[in-house]
Amino acid sequence: MVIDMKKFFIIIIGIGIVFTLFILIFNYTMSPLKELDKKRIGRTLVFNNKDTLYVSASSWGLAGNNEEIILSKKPIKEDYRPNKKNDYVFYTSEIYYKIDADKLVVYAIQSSILEPENFSSPINVEIKGIKTAQESKDYELNYSKYGLTKLSIFDTD
Repeated sequence: MVIDMKKFFIIIIGIGIVFTLFILIFNYTMSPLKELDKKRIGRTLVFNNKDTLYVSASSWGLAGNNEEIILSKKPIKEDYRPNKKNDYVFYTSEIYYKIDADKLVVYAIQSSILEPENFSSPINVEIKGIKTAQESKDYELNYSKYGLTKLSIFDTD
């Protein structure tokens, strides 16, 4: 069976055009979801009325299952990407924290913590790892009794 080269090229070009249209239509219909995709909640933490740290919780992905909380010396804008050498990154949906004068104590799931190589700040940052599911549930239910504040990707801040 001999295939005419002219018909072969027409078929290949037709398949390419259909595929390109499919990709364009898919991207066009998904673009509104991309805008709703990333959600960021931020707070500014002020110590002794002068020193400042910034914390931000965000989630993204088709199911919202990518979670990240950043603690930084720099303001965190919408398109901010953490600098893993200078920012604390917590790969979890929530953390708990307490401000004591010039000290910040953060409680987070131990396995979610990425500590920076170089976080020099006048604020002393102390990270406390939550190690067990039972301990995690205790903080979830009783954080306010412990004098802690919660930051979560689920906040409506």
